Amino acid sequence: EAAMKNTSREYERFYTRFERYDKEIDGIYHNYCIRHGITDVALWIYYALYTFEGEVTQADICDCWFLPRQSINTSLKALEKAGEIMLVPMEHNRKSKCVKFTERGAEKADGIMKPLFAAEDEMLSTFTEEELQTLLDLQERRCAALRKLTENI
Repeated sequence: EAAMKNTSREYERFYTRFERYDKEIDGIYHNYCIRHGITDVALWIYYALYTFEGEVTQADICDCWFLPRQSINTSLKALEKAGEIMLVPMEHNRKSKCVKFTERGAEKADGIMKPLFAAEDEMLSTFTEEELQTLLDLQERRCAALRKLTENI
């Protein structure tokens, strides 16, 4: 296959289309949240609590999902007030708090996350292992290059 013409206009068209797919995926998750009566940030908190090994802190969630600390903090407070999570001081560092589901929160999250994980699994099963690895490798290269090239501009 021929490489894309290295012109600003061709790259602009490509990147616009590419970014639209990223935004569409964001919109799919957003609509899922709306249908389940939760915020986008709450979804990523649930996601972290389901997928992380061991204790999960607010900082872990921020670092994993690249979300602002204030957004995570606000959402954690709302989830705590709703009785869905509890913030438990960690033994080795009393300043840091571990985020844990309450029984009520775990039940609610199960109803939201299990169908989502099933849909994601089914979607991923439409790709070969090689395609999935290529997708990850390309996304990693994309992020690294864009990060490097935009650091000083």
